Amino acid sequence: MKRFPAVMSLLVLLSPLVSGQGQRPVLPFEGIIEFKMQNLESVQFFESYIKGDRVRMQTKEKLDYVPIVIQDHGAQTTFLLVTATGRYFQAPMSPGTPEPAVQRFEVEQTAEKETIAGLPCELFIVKMADGELEVWATLALGTVAGFSQSLNQDNPTQPTWESYFTSKGYTGARVIIYNAEGHEQGRYEVTGVTRKAVPESLLRVPRGYERVADQKELVPRRR
Repeated sequence: MKRFPAVMSLLVLLSPLVSGQGQRPVLPFEGIIEFKMQNLESVQFFESYIKGDRVRMQTKEKLDYVPIVIQDHGAQTTFLLVTATGRYFQAPMSPGTPEPAVQRFEVEQTAEKETIAGLPCELFIVKMADGELEVWATLALGTVAGFSQSLNQDNPTQPTWESYFTSKGYTGARVIIYNAEGHEQGRYEVTGVTRKAVPESLLRVPRGYERVADQKELVPRRR
């Protein structure tokens, strides 16, 4: 149970990293994207099932007590499911958070290229006040649900580094975070891509699950 908060925090980070939706005239992506999230303490592996505006994210181990996240970007709704308890929590994706501060950054495109999980990628360096990012971005995935819909909807005049890549049709295949001293703090990396039909049943709450009013009720504390 100690992994529960860590997994949740990683899944929260997932949405702006794993997927992008650009303006290129390409078909939406449908299938499975496998990836890993790594920080100074641990490495965890995930898989994301994508179909249209809906995304299902879960750990590859499929642990019964680790929540499954289903995001419906069309309805702007997130569902958290715990199979061990048969419970789910539902919440809006944009719950009226305060207006974010302007994010200042510079993007430098390099000449370096690499193939990551079969995807041809280009290297960009994103320089920020508190460090920099090494972003290996690809145009090969086309439209992937879950990225542009979640970025600064209330204030599109305040761009983020993610929206820079979104506007150009890129998807991040590897993102490495460095602090101001140049030390790596964490990374996200796609490890596999499978284009296939995703069953509707994976993208909705199973029949019979109990809805709870608080996320903490998904896994009741042991007495």
